[in-house]
Amino acid sequence: MSINNMQTPFSQYGVLTGQLFLYGAGRAAFESPPATPPDVVELKRKKCILVGGLSDGLCPVPYTQDLEMACQENDWSLVQPILSSSYTGFGHGSLDRDCAELEELMRFLIEYRNAETFCLVGHSTGCQDAVHFLKNAQEDLRSRLKVVALQAPVSDRESGSVDPTQGADGHLTMAQALVVQGNGREMMPRAAFWAPITAQRFLDLNEKGGKDDYFSSDYTDAELSQRLQHVGKHDDLQVLVAFSGSDEFVPSHIDKPKLVERLVGAMNGNGGNVAQGLILPTGNHNLARGPNDRKILPRGVTAAKNDRTCPSRPLASLLHKLRTYRDVGDYKISLRSTSNFGFIPNLSPSDRMGPIPSFAKRGFDWITSGGILRMYI
Repeated sequence: MSINNMQTPFSQYGVLTGQLFLYGAGRAAFESPPATPPDVVELKRKKCILVGGLSDGLCPVPYTQDLEMACQENDWSLVQPILSSSYTGFGHGSLDRDCAELEELMRFLIEYRNAETFCLVGHSTGCQDAVHFLKNAQEDLRSRLKVVALQAPVSDRESGSVDPTQGADGHLTMAQALVVQGNGREMMPRAAFWAPITAQRFLDLNEKGGKDDYFSSDYTDAELSQRLQHVGKHDDLQVLVAFSGSDEFVPSHIDKPKLVERLVGAMNGNGGNVAQGLILPTGNHNLARGPNDRKILPRGVTAAKNDRTCPSRPLASLLHKLRTYRDVGDYKISLRSTSNFGFIPNLSPSDRMGPIPSFAKRGFDWITSGGILRMYI
């Protein structure tokens, strides 16, 4: 039996082949370049960095191998770093530390592994890392980042209403007191959180306005803009905001499509086109449940990588890839618009009128500043 076909309890996310290396003191990363002849190592100039969420490390999401394949098909390589915050290290970490280590990784990749251009894919708290990086990274590195994908950019603070052990008022008061006393690095009681965590990181995640609190639905439009408007100031960047309609870490009362529109709007500011939204209505937090969800996200990332010349073309590119990618299946398109869809004329008739199946098994929305394109596959 080929090792690539072995099914074990610990390989559901794929079996990846590549190179493991240290990029910093005690910190490793794994790079999966496209296949080459034996004894030949070809280091790609375009690197896609995948950063998971709280408690994640290598192979953080079910679509890891799908993303690797999408990268390799387009002459990119996938890089998975271990940060000090990986696994349970997040409890004594911060977004500032993550940002510094991502900078360290990128400089290593540039100097020793032939890197020139980067894509950053964040899952869950990895989305906070990506947005924080865009705001705080040194410009010589930030300018090399051409595509950012935010998959499941959810609010840790609001997820406390799903799991009451994470956001209890008593624990917030305790953490606030420790920080005021200059003891923010002290650990919280075991009952405060599901992993060891300092008072400062507990506040970062669970206090309104905390350092990790970028995506909460109860922010006003002005507050969201204050948190996210820096994203849209980079004209050389394209951002994909991918949200799951059945995300188990988002309270049921939150209007998820509306939230994505607000997040995209806050990033784009006045008339910008840097950010676009993608909603998978039945997808869960890490895209593990739906039969095709984990394949759609890598296609969206690839579309953004391949064509950034105008806001409409990534959409047309994604439609083409979905139509030709046999595992996804046929699709049909219906439109609902709150304003003019200026990008629609750029699509070919075949893009606008794909083959319509008798039963639409899956669907998602592509949200832009012009409105919402709803697709069913």
